[in-house]
Amino acid sequence: MHLHLTPAERLAIDEFVTAARALLGADLHEIRLFGSRARSEGTPDSAVDLALIVTPTGRARRYEVSDLAFDIGLRHSILLAPTVMTRDRLDQLRAGERRFAADLDREGGATVTPADRRPAAIDELLRAATCLTEASMLHGAGLAHGAVFTPAEVATMIERARQFVDTVSRLLGVAPPSS
Repeated sequence: MHLHLTPAERLAIDEFVTAARALLGADLHEIRLFGSRARSEGTPDSAVDLALIVTPTGRARRYEVSDLAFDIGLRHSILLAPTVMTRDRLDQLRAGERRFAADLDREGGATVTPADRRPAAIDELLRAATCLTEASMLHGAGLAHGAVFTPAEVATMIERARQFVDTVSRLLGVAPPSS
């Protein structure tokens, strides 16, 4: 479902989906991407339109969902535009042949979810960051005390930094920077 999105948009959507699930729990049925981003017609100024299909209790929390979208979008410089509605309301729109329902059915057929490997990926990223942090602290502490590092120690620190960059690049779906 993320085929037509930038890495920043993917991250913002993944974070939003995770936060919306935590906020709404069982009151959230599904989240669908629709609009220009789903049609691959979005411009850099286009909003990322997301339809959240919820229970009536979930609908009552729509302002909290909007706040989540705003805060997450602000962190990623992405305009997330959630539309929160019940399944009954969507069915009413379909019955009334409203364009919104038709567009949502045509463009937003697939449910937006974070990457299937996200929990494992987060663990992998944290392991890589920990290794890099340990190497940096070791290096900093050693320099502060006038230590001289062996070529093997320097090579280990460089390798850990490269592993970290490769892991982050893979998770973001971008090529690592060339040296």
